[in-house]
Amino acid sequence: ISVVAAVAMLGVSTAAQADITVSTGGPTGTYHQFFVDIKKVCGDKVNLVELPSKGGDENLTNLVEKTAHVAFVQTDTLKFVSMKDPRVNEADLQTLIPLYNEEVHLIAKGATKSSGGLNLGFTTLGGKTVVVSKLEDLKGLKVGAWGGSITTASAMNVFGKGEIDVILAVGGQPLGFAKTLTPAYRLIEISSASSSKMSFYVPTRINYTNMNASVGTIAAQSYLVTRNIRSAAIKAELSILKAGSAENLDDLVDGKCHPKWKEVKLDAPTVWAK
Repeated sequence: ISVVAAVAMLGVSTAAQADITVSTGGPTGTYHQFFVDIKKVCGDKVNLVELPSKGGDENLTNLVEKTAHVAFVQTDTLKFVSMKDPRVNEADLQTLIPLYNEEVHLIAKGATKSSGGLNLGFTTLGGKTVVVSKLEDLKGLKVGAWGGSITTASAMNVFGKGEIDVILAVGGQPLGFAKTLTPAYRLIEISSASSSKMSFYVPTRINYTNMNASVGTIAAQSYLVTRNIRSAAIKAELSILKAGSAENLDDLVDGKCHPKWKEVKLDAPTVWAK
């Protein structure tokens, strides 16, 4: 009798575990580090495969185009993208795990210009890099995020050349690239009143000892999001992933993991929860 036949007679399944693809971010970003941390505690139960990306916008694209089963996304990205892409909606996407706040970082090198406005580099939701001459030019624009390393690397390149005066980056502090900056760079405060204009922003603070800075800013909640998957096998793997993260949350908080784990509250209100 063959081994396969013997296994079948004993009623043991020979089906391999399904891979769960997770769309993250750049190699020094918070999304990547959270993936690494989750894999530490769940990797022996779920086959997790990382799909690097340029951040939340691309993560949503990977999710709706079925390149990924799970993606890291923040609330403002979900809200803004849903306005223009009908595939991003409550019926087709759902929160798997609520995560942490992602702070808005405005970083300048030295003093900004006192006259003639300033050059502000940022990315739109379509991923196009835009430079404006004054803050007023941002009115009516849906501003995306630099969060991690892939897009911030290009931003830092033009930043270092003096082609722009300010970088806008959104991500869980401490951001990898921001930790490398010297006191020659400074954080610009964002008024807490800004959070009242859009309900998904909350007032908070960011602190970077390398820049000798601590300023007020605003933040958006981030989530591990999945799509409406019908496969029983994939759904079972996602359930294991969710349960494993919950069971090991104390180890993730206390261990050598990203400091943002201490902010994770699994019973926190979520968007598009099912």
